[in-house]
Formats: sequence, C-alpha cells, structure tokens
Amino acid sequence: MIKEFEIFILDNQRRLGYAEYGDPNGKPVFYFHGFPGSRLEGRSLADAALKAGVHLITTDRPGYGLSDFQRERVMLDWPWDIVRLADGLGIEHFAILGHSGGGPYTLSCAYALPERVSRAAIVAGLGPLGAPGVMRGADPFTHLSFWSIRRAFWLAALGVCVMNLSVHLNAKLSQRVLILGMHSPDRDLYANHPEIRANEVEIAHQVFSQGVRGPIHDLSLYRNWGFSLAHIRRTVQFWQGEQDSLVPPEMARWQANHIQNSQVRMLSKEGHYTILRNYGEQILRELIER
Repeated sequence: MIKEFEIFILDNQRRLGYAEYGDPNGKPVFYFHGFPGSRLEGRSLADAALKAGVHLITTDRPGYGLSDFQRERVMLDWPWDIVRLADGLGIEHFAILGHSGGGPYTLSCAYALPERVSRAAIVAGLGPLGAPGVMRGADPFTHLSFWSIRRAFWLAALGVCVMNLSVHLNAKLSQRVLILGMHSPDRDLYANHPEIRANEVEIAHQVFSQGVRGPIHDLSLYRNWGFSLAHIRRTVQFWQGEQDSLVPPEMARWQANHIQNSQVRMLSKEGHYTILRNYGEQILRELIER
C-alpha cells in the first residue's frame, strides 16, 4: 500500500497531510519526520513496513507539505493532532517512531499520550540543545547550528531562508553541498543510491511548498519543548550511529539517561541516515512486539 497525498481535516478545519505505506492491515506506527522534512520520508521505510507487517502513517507537520500552517503552535499541540488523525483512521493504540528532528515530537507524544502510545523509538534524534555534555564530539558546523538556534535565532532563520532559495534555484546542487559535509556512511549511501537523492529532492520541495514560515516556526520550537523527560512514562528505544555528523551521539545517551527504563542502541558503523535503511525492518518489528 502506498498513499502519499492524503489530507485529514481537523476539527478546527485545519488540514493535516499524511501518507500511508506498508501493510494496510498491519500494526499501526506513526512516523514523525526530521527537520526539515515531510511525509514522503516514509518512502525509505515502505519495503521494511510491508515485510514487518506494519501500517506506517507518516505526517507533515504544520506548514510543511500538505499541512496548513498553525499560528502560535507549541510542541505539545502535536500529540493532539495525532490523536485526532488516529481517531479518524479508527486506530486506538499505536507505536511512534521519529527520526532526527522528529525525535522531540515523538517524545511529546510519549509524554502526553501514555494511554494511546504502545511503544516509542527514536533514530538519530535531536536532544535538548542546552543539556550538559550533549555537544561532545560534534564538529564546528554542528556547534554553530545548534548555538544559533539557542542564542542567535535570526541566524538560524536566515539559514532556513538560504536553504529555501537553494532548493528553488538548484535542488540537486544544494544536495551535493550537504553530502560533502556528511561522514562516510551517509556520504556513501547517497553516492551509491541515486533513487535516494531523487527522493530527497522531492522532499525538499515539499518542505518549502508553502515558503519558509512553517520550517522557521518549527525550528524555533526546539528551544523549548514544554515538558520534562523525567515525566515520560513510556519506555523509549534510541537508535544512534556513532558516525552521525548531524546529531551528536551524546544526545541519545543523555536522553535515555533521563527517561525511565529507556535504552540506546549505539551502532559503531552507522551515520545519520543509514540506520533507517539498514535497520528499518528490525526497528519496526521491535515497535510492534507485544
């Protein structure tokens, strides 16, 4: 099953874009995209979802892709969008999975929806930017990026505007520049799989289909999540590559240490993107285990 242009109308008439992959009769798993990203990230897990017997539902956050922008949105508004979508799809209980910038949104659902969320997993997930020690081992560009979000948001917002401009002028060239900054596992993945590069270009156009307002607002929410990790009662499984050049591995360790009974799978040969390709089926199977 592949449905990529679905729209759910929320009770306030706001549109929420989503896609469905995998087994329509399988166990439901909601996937939350990174920053920036879109529902089309689910393509990378489509085959794994089908093999694992998973009904994978991927969403656009407000202001991305098919989802309407939401003024004054905070991170804890997101769980209620997911509840309404789940209710509309006739889903009572579900697992959740987030990649990169989708990590905090996964945690917001684990925090706010303990009665609905069965299991949670985060792959290469962004952690609290001001937590002690989480930047250990990060490269200078990553340090600058995260510092600007916390201390000079105008600079982070400018970066989003530059990204938008580069995507519209020459998306393939901007992608090649991004690949140059990756560590070898991710760089090799993109170099050897042109279909992944083509999908990322399409995702990039979805990211900025409504301009920069949605992504900039989304980025601002990483400064204050609005909840404490200590209050999360659902166990969260973290999957982290030690060769990740975009999210420092220490972020996964720090988060797992502050969430009850949570664990980290630290993978020495994996990067930021290779985990989903190499371990996607295993991650999904573990999410739907009872």
